[in-house]
Amino acid sequence: MRKILVPVDFGDEARDALDYAVMLARSLAASIELLHVWKPPALGSIELWLASELGSAGDLVCSRATKQLEALAVTARDAGIEVTCRLAIGDPAHHICERAAVGHFELVVMGTHGRSGLAHTMIGSVAEQVMRQAPCPVMTVRGQI
Repeated sequence: MRKILVPVDFGDEARDALDYAVMLARSLAASIELLHVWKPPALGSIELWLASELGSAGDLVCSRATKQLEALAVTARDAGIEVTCRLAIGDPAHHICERAAVGHFELVVMGTHGRSGLAHTMIGSVAEQVMRQAPCPVMTVRGQI
Protein backbone atom coordinates (compact mmCIF):
# COMPACT_ATOMS: atom_id res chain seq x y z
CA MET A 1 0.00 0.00 0.00
CA ARG A 2 1.60 3.23 -1.17
CA LYS A 3 -1.18 5.84 -1.46
CA ILE A 4 -3.74 6.82 1.18
CA LEU A 5 -6.53 9.34 0.56
CA VAL A 6 -7.74 11.26 3.61
CA PRO A 7 -10.87 13.34 3.03
CA VAL A 8 -11.23 16.08 5.63
CA ASP A 9 -14.01 18.42 6.66
CA PHE A 10 -11.81 20.05 9.35
CA GLY A 11 -13.82 18.53 12.21
CA ASP A 12 -12.44 16.49 15.10
CA GLU A 13 -13.31 13.21 13.35
CA ALA A 14 -11.20 14.19 10.34
CA ARG A 15 -8.26 15.02 12.59
CA ASP A 16 -8.59 11.62 14.27
CA ALA A 17 -8.71 9.96 10.84
CA LEU A 18 -5.57 11.84 9.81
CA ASP A 19 -3.79 10.57 12.93
CA TYR A 20 -4.65 6.98 11.93
CA ALA A 21 -3.58 7.62 8.34
CA VAL A 22 -0.24 9.04 9.50
CA MET A 23 0.35 5.98 11.66
CA LEU A 24 -0.45 3.67 8.73
CA ALA A 25 1.57 5.71 6.23
CA ARG A 26 4.59 5.70 8.51
CA SER A 27 4.49 1.91 8.97
CA LEU A 28 3.85 1.26 5.26
CA ALA A 29 6.09 3.97 3.79
CA ALA A 30 3.01 5.36 2.05
CA SER A 31 2.08 8.88 1.00
CA ILE A 32 -1.07 10.77 1.99
CA GLU A 33 -3.29 13.07 0.02
CA LEU A 34 -5.58 15.35 2.00
CA LEU A 35 -8.81 16.19 0.17
CA HIS A 36 -11.38 18.77 1.18
CA VAL A 37 -14.60 19.00 -0.81
CA TRP A 38 -16.66 22.13 -0.31
CA LYS A 39 -20.34 21.79 -1.08
CA PRO A 40 -21.69 25.28 -1.76
CA PRO A 41 -25.12 26.01 -0.33
CA ALA A 42 -28.06 26.12 -2.70
CA LEU A 43 -28.85 29.76 -3.32
CA GLY A 44 -32.07 31.47 -4.35
CA SER A 45 -32.15 34.37 -6.79
CA ILE A 46 -31.77 37.06 -4.09
CA GLU A 47 -28.75 35.32 -2.56
CA LEU A 48 -27.19 34.88 -6.01
CA TRP A 49 -27.66 38.59 -6.72
CA LEU A 50 -26.08 39.51 -3.36
CA ALA A 51 -23.17 37.13 -3.99
CA SER A 52 -22.51 38.72 -7.38
CA GLU A 53 -22.66 42.21 -5.86
CA LEU A 54 -20.42 41.41 -2.89
CA GLY A 55 -17.80 39.30 -4.69
CA SER A 56 -17.16 35.62 -4.67
CA ALA A 57 -17.75 33.95 -1.33
CA GLY A 58 -16.44 30.77 -2.94
CA ASP A 59 -13.00 32.32 -3.41
CA LEU A 60 -12.90 33.19 0.28
CA VAL A 61 -13.99 29.68 1.31
CA CYS A 62 -11.41 28.09 -1.00
CA SER A 63 -8.65 30.33 0.31
CA ARG A 64 -9.47 29.46 3.91
CA ALA A 65 -9.80 25.76 3.12
CA THR A 66 -6.40 25.74 1.40
CA LYS A 67 -4.80 27.28 4.50
CA GLN A 68 -6.52 24.72 6.74
CA LEU A 69 -5.38 21.85 4.51
CA GLU A 70 -1.79 23.06 4.65
CA ALA A 71 -2.00 23.37 8.44
CA LEU A 72 -3.20 19.75 8.68
CA ALA A 73 -0.45 18.63 6.30
CA VAL A 74 2.18 19.86 8.76
CA THR A 75 1.19 17.07 11.17
CA ALA A 76 1.94 14.38 8.61
CA ARG A 77 5.04 16.09 7.22
CA ASP A 78 6.46 16.38 10.74
CA ALA A 79 6.13 12.58 10.93
CA GLY A 80 8.16 12.25 7.73
CA ILE A 81 5.18 11.47 5.47
CA GLU A 82 4.93 12.82 1.92
CA VAL A 83 1.68 14.81 1.78
CA THR A 84 -0.23 16.55 -0.98
CA CYS A 85 -3.34 18.69 -0.61
CA ARG A 86 -6.30 18.96 -2.95
CA LEU A 87 -9.47 21.04 -2.89
CA ALA A 88 -12.65 20.26 -4.83
CA ILE A 89 -16.08 21.86 -5.07
CA GLY A 90 -19.28 19.85 -5.32
CA ASP A 91 -20.73 16.68 -3.86
CA PRO A 92 -18.27 15.29 -1.26
CA ALA A 93 -18.99 11.56 -1.71
CA HIS A 94 -18.78 11.82 -5.50
CA HIS A 95 -15.48 13.72 -5.45
CA ILE A 96 -13.93 11.42 -2.84
CA CYS A 97 -14.77 8.29 -4.85
CA GLU A 98 -13.71 9.88 -8.11
CA ARG A 99 -10.38 10.99 -6.66
CA ALA A 100 -9.79 7.55 -5.14
CA ALA A 101 -10.26 6.00 -8.59
CA VAL A 102 -8.41 8.55 -10.71
CA GLY A 103 -5.53 8.83 -8.24
CA HIS A 104 -5.19 5.03 -7.91
CA PHE A 105 -5.43 5.19 -4.11
CA GLU A 106 -5.28 1.90 -2.25
CA LEU A 107 -7.06 3.09 0.89
CA VAL A 108 -9.39 5.88 1.99
CA VAL A 109 -9.20 6.82 5.67
CA MET A 110 -11.97 9.14 6.79
CA GLY A 111 -13.79 10.28 9.87
CA THR A 112 -17.45 9.68 10.56
CA HIS A 113 -19.75 11.35 13.03
CA GLY A 114 -21.26 8.01 14.02
CA ARG A 115 -24.84 9.24 13.75
CA SER A 116 -27.63 6.71 13.72
CA GLY A 117 -31.39 6.61 13.64
CA LEU A 118 -33.25 9.77 12.68
CA ALA A 119 -30.13 11.96 12.56
CA HIS A 120 -28.53 9.58 10.06
CA THR A 121 -31.71 9.40 8.00
CA MET A 122 -32.16 13.18 7.90
CA ILE A 123 -28.53 14.19 7.39
CA GLY A 124 -27.17 11.18 5.53
CA SER A 125 -23.62 10.02 5.67
CA VAL A 126 -20.82 10.88 3.30
CA ALA A 127 -18.76 8.09 4.87
CA GLU A 128 -21.48 5.53 4.14
CA GLN A 129 -21.79 6.67 0.53
CA VAL A 130 -18.03 6.44 0.10
CA MET A 131 -17.91 2.96 1.64
CA ARG A 132 -20.56 1.80 -0.84
CA GLN A 133 -19.03 3.42 -3.94
CA ALA A 134 -15.25 3.68 -3.46
CA PRO A 135 -13.02 1.62 -5.74
CA CYS A 136 -10.76 0.68 -2.80
CA PRO A 137 -11.08 -0.21 0.89
CA VAL A 138 -12.38 2.50 3.22
CA MET A 139 -11.39 2.79 6.86
CA THR A 140 -13.69 4.94 8.96
CA VAL A 141 -12.68 6.51 12.23
CA ARG A 142 -15.71 7.12 14.41
CA GLY A 143 -15.97 10.35 16.36
CA GLN A 144 -17.42 10.79 19.79
CA ILE A 145 -21.21 11.10 19.94
